[in-house]
Amino acid sequence: MKHLQGLIFDLDGTLLDSAPDLRQAINLMLAENGRRPLTLEEVKQAIGDGMMDTVRRAFAATGRLDCMAGLKRHNRAVFRAKASSSSFP
Repeated sequence: MKHLQGLIFDLDGTLLDSAPDLRQAINLMLAENGRRPLTLEEVKQAIGDGMMDTVRRAFAATGRLDCMAGLKRHNRAVFRAKASSSSFP
């Protein structure tokens, strides 16, 4: 049996296209807050600089940012639940 000598994380979409999963999670979060869904292209433009900046951009694209204060815990749960249902290499 071979031992694992390394582990690769793909955080920028080079090895794994995670934008469809992120779109699903973001749109669920937006719907729960009465916002319109984002297109895949809008999500791709919003992705970057960490989860909270991505969420901030998603909310900015769909209206005012006044509901951001209570979203941090909630969006982490949503992203975890939807993190790998559509990702593909």
